[in-house]
Amino acid sequence: MMTPTFYEQEYNCAFTVVEGQVYPDFESAVVETLLEGLTYTKWLGGIDFGTSNPFAAVWGFLDANGMLWITGEHYVRERTLSFHAQHLPRDVHWYADPSSPGQIAELKS
Repeated sequence: MMTPTFYEQEYNCAFTVVEGQVYPDFESAVVETLLEGLTYTKWLGGIDFGTSNPFAAVWGFLDANGMLWITGEHYVRERTLSFHAQHLPRDVHWYADPSSPGQIAELKS
């Protein structure tokens, strides 16, 4: 089933940007509480520094079957890396856009 946003994009050429979301239906994919009965192996996250300063990060955990369960998102424009660092969880193994080695080093510090 197509979401309304996907339909508008595909059939009406309506390419809208939803500020504050990695993709338009992001909230429907987020797991707000840890599910009982799952074995969690590790926490992972991905960071994209963007081309015109929209910083995007998503994170979640891997279960024993290798499924990534997304539990959070941080999407903000025109802020410093120190601001973003304050809003990212610390217990996550992060993977960042490799085309920005200077920003990766700054974020780590």
